[in-house]
Amino acid sequence: MGKYVTTRTKLPEVHKDLVLEKLSEGLYLKDIGKLIGCTPQNISYALSKDEEFKKAKEEGIATRLDEATQLLTNVVESAGKEDSEHSIQDSLSLTRIYEASLKRLEWRASVECPERWGSQPKVALQINTVPTTSLLDDDISKLVSSLEKDSK
Repeated sequence: MGKYVTTRTKLPEVHKDLVLEKLSEGLYLKDIGKLIGCTPQNISYALSKDEEFKKAKEEGIATRLDEATQLLTNVVESAGKEDSEHSIQDSLSLTRIYEASLKRLEWRASVECPERWGSQPKVALQINTVPTTSLLDDDISKLVSSLEKDSK
């Protein structure tokens, strides 16, 4: 299955199940496309309205984030150990690389699934109100007082 399918056709059910399985495991569409001989765009086009596809994509993103976090944690934990195979400098470089990778994955997660990982703007709205009846009462009483003075 070396060549991509060039037309946008419906994926066979067998491929759909495989795509959903691999996607939820954290594989990217380009890698899945190579497995089934289809472009990532065609897979996305064929399944874009499928709720299972959206759920599998979100699960895959969560899997990739978890794996990246675990890798970063492992490198940080091994950095201070003397029996570590890496020097402190190597561990620091690896930590920076894994941290940059994790940030890239977090950004992609926030773009692809903003409901779950996107930054939610927090807006504080404060409205100070003055009871209008007290203003009206003051205005009316002033008006009545001025009318009384004028009438005298």
